[in-house]
Amino acid sequence: MRLQPTESLSPAAAVTAPNGPLRVLILTADLPPAHWSGIGIAVENEARALARLSHAVTILGASPSVSADQEIWVPQVSILRPGSDTTSAERDERAWVPQVSPLRPGSEAPTKSDWEGVTVRHLPRNHFPQDLPRFDRIHLHSLALADLATECARRWQIPLLYTAHMLLGSELPDQAAGWRDAQNRLFRTADHVRFLNHSEREQATALNLGLRARSSVLAHGMEPSAHPVIPATNRQPFIVFSGRFCRNKGADIAAEAIELALARLPGWTALLAGGHGDPDCAHLIESAAACSRGRIRTPGWLPHNDLQQAVADAAMVLVPSRYEPFGLAALEALRAGTPVIAAGTGGLSEMLRPDCGVLLPPSASPEKWADAIVALAADLPLRQLLADRGPAHLQQHFNALAQAQAMLQLLPPASRSRAA
Repeated sequence: MRLQPTESLSPAAAVTAPNGPLRVLILTADLPPAHWSGIGIAVENEARALARLSHAVTILGASPSVSADQEIWVPQVSILRPGSDTTSAERDERAWVPQVSPLRPGSEAPTKSDWEGVTVRHLPRNHFPQDLPRFDRIHLHSLALADLATECARRWQIPLLYTAHMLLGSELPDQAAGWRDAQNRLFRTADHVRFLNHSEREQATALNLGLRARSSVLAHGMEPSAHPVIPATNRQPFIVFSGRFCRNKGADIAAEAIELALARLPGWTALLAGGHGDPDCAHLIESAAACSRGRIRTPGWLPHNDLQQAVADAAMVLVPSRYEPFGLAALEALRAGTPVIAAGTGGLSEMLRPDCGVLLPPSASPEKWADAIVALAADLPLRQLLADRGPAHLQQHFNALAQAQAMLQLLPPASRSRAA
């Protein structure tokens, strides 16, 4: 059985029952496998959960298209990506390529044969795509698609939810003034704004009158792991850090702390996976790896499945962020039952509890982080306790289906009035 191409969805399929299935449009500039942040993983998790709840989900992505054998497979989710098979002169006229994920129960990845017969058609970028199907809800994740999201909401008079994955004034205080202005416009015009932690909501609502009544805090959700948790005694003696190699993510702290800790932990190794960050952080990581005699590996960005396997095998995950609205790396570690040492800042301070992770006061001292690594490495009973409680904590507070249901309930059934 194969899903129909996105453009063939019938307007007659509109759902009028207040609790019936909805047609949800998700807009994102980050989606696996060509993702560069946790946003892409969060979007994929959301789409899977909404589809499992029987909603019709379409993802419109601004990242480059990928081949069919690389495409993520999300049952019952349609994916639209920009085209890469046109010349630069043509791309302004022919920008969007619909790709429909085939419905293949029991399968984990599509093959090329699964994509035979799927209609691929370009949609225009330089004017509003008249032939987009109608939707009941819009969820915007990326500012790059803000104009399209607000225009869809205005024309169709349907609710627009914007997830603020970061406050640009906090993450990039001296840069990206244009993006900050775009975010502030969304704070004024979106029907609802979802923040990932209470601190950022307080900051935003203090500067935007009227936003408090149209905003709330809702964390990302994640499905439980399909694999049993590996006991602490069977885990490999290595440490994982993953993410952008930048100061906000604490990549420099991780590099120096791990180098110091490994000098005190014979037989232990480390994996630092990621990239495209600050040059000084990247240099620190490269230098630490070069001096480690093979004990620190820096493979760049790993495929998500490979990174998840590494996290599941590891003795601990390090998340020393200076700025962290949520902390998806920590959540994925909890799912795998891998102990987390994290900075008590932003979303991390709201996600972790003493019985499911190790929270440190915000600190840029590599020595303090190295001490925490060595202490946890020596405490096998604590590592086993954290391994046992992490998955249960995730299911209780970050259940994917529950978070998806809560997200839809944030929006009213009809859009509030917008200026033409």
